[in-house]
Amino acid sequence: MRSSSVLYSFAKQLGGLEDERAHLSQATPSAAKEIAMARNRWIRVVKAFLACAEVANLDAETDNLLFAPLRAAEQVADNRMRSKATPAPAPSPSPASNTNSEQPKAS
Repeated sequence: MRSSSVLYSFAKQLGGLEDERAHLSQATPSAAKEIAMARNRWIRVVKAFLACAEVANLDAETDNLLFAPLRAAEQVADNRMRSKATPAPAPSPSPASNTNSEQPKAS
């Protein structure tokens, strides 16, 4: 019974931080520090919530119900980070850009 009340408490905190995150996502770029702080708090609460759920030994159906959206969001974020980390290949020079250096000289 205690583990479910702890999970409820963390879920309530998570909901509050989600509301705060949604509000801050509409902020101007000058609020970048506040956004980063809210994001870090949200991450800490989610990690604590996941740890409590692991201790509670949830069945697969409940685990999926609670965490499928979170895992999907994590996957989107991971993909976004990978795409930012991989630089785009440099374009190859077009044949038109080499016209002066490759044409034979007139005699």
